[in-house]
Amino acid sequence: MPNLSTNINHIYFENTIAEIIDDILEQCNKETGKIYYKEVLEDKLYIFEKGTKTINPTYKMAVNVATINVLDEIELNFSKGYSIADLKNKVTIITQNEKEARVIATKEDNKNIEKYGLLHHIESVDEKDINQATNIADNKLKELNTIKETLSLELLGDINIKAGRVLNINNEDIGISGKFNIISSNHSIENGVHKTSIEIERF
Repeated sequence: MPNLSTNINHIYFENTIAEIIDDILEQCNKETGKIYYKEVLEDKLYIFEKGTKTINPTYKMAVNVATINVLDEIELNFSKGYSIADLKNKVTIITQNEKEARVIATKEDNKNIEKYGLLHHIESVDEKDINQATNIADNKLKELNTIKETLSLELLGDINIKAGRVLNINNEDIGISGKFNIISSNHSIENGVHKTSIEIERF
């Protein structure tokens, strides 16, 4: 469990534990810009911050065979792409009730607007978050004002390869280097060989 510094003043009533945890993590994200993952392992809930779990996956074919660094053996049939589908270069924070909605904070990147046109994200916050509106706008713009670079790779298998983990790749053979977050992973056995298909995004 990470150290969550956000003050939670909300009183929860008739909410499930899952809903309470999700709301707390959402409030933390709004205030700090940090993204958190949840996972259950052996009946225990684990929560961790995105970017904090770096792994060095390995593969061992047999007892009498040397261990392989999985990231040195990436298959050549990988795909790579860039997307601005989720890019937003202006963020407006509003609060609303039954009678009206009002703007309480705005943040924008004018250079990016000139380049890509206005891509606007509007986010509504509760009364309890009004004092954090400027901070929320800053963090949300940092999160959304990026061009996403994603790759799909085929790797030798390692059970530690899963969503939320970080890979430091430096593979000259395929021209990929940098720090990447695992978005998703799919494990399979092919002819007795453990393999993992992953989608990753650059930090």
